[in-house]
Order: sequence, then structure tokens, then C-alpha cells
Amino acid sequence: MMLKSVLRFVFDNIGSPLSSKKIADTMTSDGRKIDTKTVGKIDSSEVDFVASDGKTHLVLQSSPVLESYQKAAGKDVSKMPGYVFKIMLEDSHPPVWRRVLVPEKITFYDLHRVIQTVFGWDDEHLHSFSIPSQRIQIGQNDDDWSEYDYEETETLLEQFILGQKSFRYTYDFGDDWIHKITFEKEDPEYSGRSPVLLKVKGDNFEEDTGGVWFGDTPENRRPLDAEKVKDKLRRMNFPRRDDLAAKLEDLNALQAKLQDTLKKVEDFFSQDLESMRTEQLQKAHEISPMAEKVNAWKKFADRAGAKTLKCVRGSRTNEQLLLDLSEQELKDYCKYLQIPVVYSWGKEKLAGTLANTFREHPEYLMYVFFEDEWKELKYLRNLNRKEIKFSGKDLDTVIKALALGIMHVNIPDETEGAAAVLELAADGENLFPAVTPKETRERYRHIRSLSDKLGEMILSYGMIEIHSMHTLFCKINQENPEEADFFRFLYWHARFNNMLQTVYLADGTCFAVMDGLDPRRIFQDMTKYSEGMDYRIFTQNELYANAKTPLYVYPELESLYSSLTGSLRLPVPFAEELLTDISHGIMDGCTLKEIFDSISALNLDEKPLDLTCELWEAVSGVMLVFPVPMLKGRSRTEYAAIKKISPWDIRMADDAAFENTSALRMCK
Repeated sequence: MMLKSVLRFVFDNIGSPLSSKKIADTMTSDGRKIDTKTVGKIDSSEVDFVASDGKTHLVLQSSPVLESYQKAAGKDVSKMPGYVFKIMLEDSHPPVWRRVLVPEKITFYDLHRVIQTVFGWDDEHLHSFSIPSQRIQIGQNDDDWSEYDYEETETLLEQFILGQKSFRYTYDFGDDWIHKITFEKEDPEYSGRSPVLLKVKGDNFEEDTGGVWFGDTPENRRPLDAEKVKDKLRRMNFPRRDDLAAKLEDLNALQAKLQDTLKKVEDFFSQDLESMRTEQLQKAHEISPMAEKVNAWKKFADRAGAKTLKCVRGSRTNEQLLLDLSEQELKDYCKYLQIPVVYSWGKEKLAGTLANTFREHPEYLMYVFFEDEWKELKYLRNLNRKEIKFSGKDLDTVIKALALGIMHVNIPDETEGAAAVLELAADGENLFPAVTPKETRERYRHIRSLSDKLGEMILSYGMIEIHSMHTLFCKINQENPEEADFFRFLYWHARFNNMLQTVYLADGTCFAVMDGLDPRRIFQDMTKYSEGMDYRIFTQNELYANAKTPLYVYPELESLYSSLTGSLRLPVPFAEELLTDISHGIMDGCTLKEIFDSISALNLDEKPLDLTCELWEAVSGVMLVFPVPMLKGRSRTEYAAIKKISPWDIRMADDAAFENTSALRMCK
């Protein structure tokens, strides 16, 4: 019988008939679309509905209905879809991975059993799944540990995997065997309830050998018996968890109803909502009192003539001074310090949490101030109402003290000629660590060492995902700082002091980026050329040399510098500035034409042709050997050797773009 009035809207329209012509699409409960021609062959009493996004979707819920559809469509009802995953052990060299096919409607615990089997693990340690883009942890909660967001035995794969490019499985929290699980495709013709091993690469590892960084040695490898693994998988028979699927469908239906409700509310209050949006946008672009305070201090420092400072004990606490920051600035501070933030927190809660953190860890403030600035800050703190002449060296020190709520400043009117008054927070003494001068020197020696190593990494990689940066830092330097401590230093020292940028993708992935580079362009090229590749691993000496003596590391770079200062006779300062601009262009992934366009100030068209050709050859030589972010620290020559292609095919030059350039024709 034809579908009649069983489809209903969820709110005001309950009871109203809906013509089958208005059906946007028809699907089974797991989201597979059905040819609308078969709708008439299905009993309407076995149909549920979902109405959302202005469209009506027919959803077949019951098993008899599904079988009715499948028979009408000429499909084998015994066949159910399966999912193909590639599971790779991260940072293994050469890569160790397994490709598996698993049935639909299984739990994360079932997938855990599959991973244990195909990698030869003994299931003797703890494990967990993580969805990085949503910051979700899935595992087994028990009396000793109940911090997981979802219980793996009660959570279907379909709840998360279909919308994810990849997720992770960690086994043994001591060794940290991290498996990257990539959802490759759905196999609609898969039959059976047992997993299947499709393809393998690499041997298994022995347990308790220190993880991939320490256990990846020949003696710690075990040969994989693929046939034995396949036999074990055949003997697994995972039940189809329709009970969990029904719960998930109910949840999705509820979510659809909520979305529809919100849409109705938004339509009803559209004018008010638009007004609210405008107000929020204005608020987002407002300058916070803290920013106004800093700007006033900068203007005072720029005044002509002699200026004086006086420091006194203020009446406002650190927490009260932090309230001069905007809500977003407070949240950024919490992010920098790795403080978990609840979405509902307002400014008072954020400022209070930050102030408590500063009191408990005053050493964090030393990350922000350089050693000479820290000495200057302590000097200003001890002025005790004495006036001093402002020399200019206090400028950045006071800016940071203001931004952190350590001090407040009162700027006199320009005509008054009075001293600017720095007010130390009422509880400011609690913000200075009780350490001896010797301990202070030791701390700053450690801070400088860590800062230098981070700086060397960012100069060589240009742009690097921060979790990978931590992993590589540990491997290269044979150090093992906790990830939270590493990120805290990265943000609170390097990012706060503008030593690098941090940029975020929509899924929450964060990259550290060298200042002056174009992260958007680099990420697009990185996705095209090196997605799925590990970052190149530099040695300590290579990182140091790249940062300190690049002209000696890359003879091609020295040749380019010689062309600029020798053949073209450019002044050294201008040549050095131009060399930096060219290097940044190369790291951004610019082509030869783009780089030559960027140095148009040289007026190459007016130069002898042999000089233009010399410069073209020098720039292209640097482009071939210089490590670039889009190739994850590899040069075009190194990448081309791996991929067995020409390095000139990797965003070097388009001959068509140069076809009117006589220099190129001669150089060819």
C-alpha cells in the first residue's frame, strides 16, 4: 500500500498528513538510502519518522521492514555492511600496520579484541580509545578508574567512526603503544559476524619493551603468523548489538527533535537573535580594559622628555586585576597553562582559577619573563614609593606585569608631568617564588635550554603539529617532559613571547608555526603531499646547525647570498633581509615564479641576462635542498627520492608561467 499519513511533524503539525512527494529521501535506520520507488511496497504501520532541516526522512526501524525492503530491492538479506580500517602503530619504522574488515554494529570493546589479536598483544595492560577531534575517551570504567567519557562495552563504533577520519587506540599506558585507526570505507557486501584480516605489514612487537621509541629493535620483534591470526579471527563471532543501535537511534531522534525545536525558536525570535549576534560580535571586537591599560602604558613610554616611575602596594588583588582581561583572553590563558575549562565558566571563575594557579605555581610566571626582565620586575617591586627615571628598558617588563595582573598602572595626564604609578597587586608577594639567586639562575638556565631547543625545532620544521612536536622533542633530545608541561612551556613561554604562532584546524588539531609563514597555504600543500607521512627526524646537531649556521649547512644558500652581495652588489643588510624573505617564501611553498615576483624590487629586467640566470639558478638550488613544512621537514630532493619522482614536480615551477621569460630559456 502507498505511504499515507503515518509521517508526522514533531510539533505543531502532529496529525497532519504528509504527501509522499514531500519525502526528501528514504533510508534504513543505519543511514543507507533506499530507492523511493520501493516505498509503496512497505506497510506504513512499520514506519517511523524523522523531520529535520526542512526535509522529511523516512526511517525504517524494524527488522521485518528492512527485510521487506531488501527483498524488494533484490538484495541478499543475510549480507550486512562491514567497515574497513587501517590500523597503524604510530612512529614505527618501517611502518607496522594491519588492514581489517569488521562487521557493523559492534562495540569498541569488540574492536579492542581485534586489535589485540592482529598485533599479537597479550591483553595484559590497560587500554583506551580516543577521538582527538572531540576530546573523547572510551574505555573500561571500574572501581579504580571511572574517568572515561564512554564505556567501551556499551558504545557502538557507528556512534563515532563514520564522522571521523581517524581515531586512536593506546595499549599499555607505560610503554604507550599508540595505534592510529583510519576508517577507509564501508563494504556493503560483507557477510558474517567475524572480523577479517585483509593485509599486513611488519612484524609484531614484544610486550614490556619500552614502547616504539625503545622497543623497536630486531630482538624485540616477533614474526607475524597471518594464517594463525586469520583463524583466530574466524573463531570470533560478534553479536549484532541492535539493542545499542536502538538506543543510538533514539538519541539521534531526540537530537533531531531538539534541533527542530531550536530552529522554531530561532525563527520565532529571529529579530532578537540577530540583535544578540550583533551584540556578541561587537563584544568580541571590543578592546578589554587590560588592552587599554597596556596601550596607555605604551603611549606614556613614547612621550617626549624625561619620565619617572613610582611603585607602590595596590589595593586590588591579582584575581581582581585579571578581571580586566576579556573572557576570551582569560580562556586563552587557561589554555596556555593547560587548565581544563568548563564551558559555563564566567569571568569570575576563570580569573579565580588563574589566580589560584599563579599562587600554587609562581614558577610559571618565570616562563613569561626573560631573566633580565625578571630581575627588573623584582627591582620595581622593591622600589617602595621611590621614584626612578624611566629608561625604556622597563617597557616590556611592565607590559607583561600588567597583562598577568601582577601590577596596575596609573598614567598621569601629559600636562601634569607627574610620575606614572605602578601598583603591585595586594597579594603580589605571593606571586614570586621563594628561591635563592642561585636557584633562580638554575631555573633560567633550564628555561633558556628548553627555549633554544624549541626555537631550533621551529626553524627547521617551520610548521609542526604540537603532539608530534612533543614526541620528536623527546626522541631527539633524549628527554621526557610530560606532554602537559611541554605544551605549557610552548604556549606560556614561546607563544606568549611571540616566538611562534599557534593555529588550529576545525577538528581541534593545533600546529606550532614559525612567525612570518602562511599556515593556511602550508597546510593545504601538506595535505596534498605528505598526509600520512611521519615528520623527518633531525639530529640535535642538525637542528643546531640549521638554526645557527644555515649558510654552512646549505652551500646553495651561501651561493645565493654570494650572488646577492657579489654579483648584484647589494648592501649586506638589504641582502640579508632579502635572503630571509626568499627563505620564508620557499618554506611557504612558493613556486619560482612567485619568489621572483616577490623580489621585483631588484629590477631584474634591467640587469644583464647572465646575472638574472645566475640568480634563477641559485634560488632553484636552495628550493631543491631546503627543508620545507609541506613535506614535514624534508627537502624536495629527499621527498622526491622517497616517492621516486622528480623534485621539479613538487611546486617548483610551471614552465608555462615562464614561457615569456628569456632568462629561463637561456638557463634551460
